[in-house]
Amino acid sequence: MTYSPGSWRVGDPHIATGAFRGETLKDGNNQAIAIVLCGDSAKENGQLLAAAPDLVAALWALLYQCQQMKDMFPDGDGTIENAINDAKYALAKAGVVPFGSP
Repeated sequence: MTYSPGSWRVGDPHIATGAFRGETLKDGNNQAIAIVLCGDSAKENGQLLAAAPDLVAALWALLYQCQQMKDMFPDGDGTIENAINDAKYALAKAGVVPFGSP
């Protein structure tokens, strides 16, 4: 899957009419890639979307480190394995297939 180049950011407000608000999400080339229409939460939702490329990269790094170290610590309650599976699920939901996945 190919994404618009990061870093993404919330650009100029797209619309602000009464309770109806929208924010423009822009990519690293300053091109609009989405318009977030969410009322009073538009800016915050736009900021969350803008963080997506960084969140995916950070999750990849954490997943890699967890897989490297998982056999170094006891995991009788399954906490480590569950965290690894949660990370793989989140990456798959984003359209990214993590390494070591079927």
